Amino acid sequence: MTGMAQSTRLIRGFAQKEDGRPIIGATVTVVDEGISGKTAAGGAFELRVSPYARYVEVSYEGFRTVRLEIDGSLLIAKLKVDPNYLKAKAEEEARIAAEKKAAEEAAIKAKSETEAAAKAKAEKEAAAKAKAEKEAATKAKAEADAKAKAGKEAATKAKAETDTKAKAGKEAAANAKAEADAKIAVE
Repeated sequence: MTGMAQSTRLIRGFAQKEDGRPIIGATVTVVDEGISGKTAAGGAFELRVSPYARYVEVSYEGFRTVRLEIDGSLLIAKLKVDPNYLKAKAEEEARIAAEKKAAEEAAIKAKSETEAAAKAKAEKEAAAKAKAEKEAATKAKAEADAKAKAGKEAATKAKAETDTKAKAGKEAAANAKAEADAKIAVE
């Protein structure tokens, strides 16, 4: 343990924004040693490093990375906002907003097209139904006309038969009377 304690040293520090507010969750990396950690409450950090470690880098999203020399004192990293990050973030937000708007417009267009297609389909079905109903009505009228014509023809035929029977009855009665008259005249 003694050899280990002598082979490392403890470094301490803070990460903060330009205005002095602490940055929690910033990455603290010992350059060329592959050792890193995160800042905790108040932006504080501490790392055990080799006696040969010379620099640490403190980085946080949206800020410029700061390199500090390890000199035995308390390290304070003041991070400045990265203007390129702000520009890239604004561009990304604009791109996302444009994509969202395009997606919404595409959804509205697709909905409109779907509604138009449904309306056209409904109109086509209504037209087909109206045509079928018209054809059915025409067929029913033709059948009714045919039945009426057949009924009229049957009535005409029945009247003709009745007239023929009545005429034959009259003729038979006239013949019978003539025969009776002739019989009477002969007697």
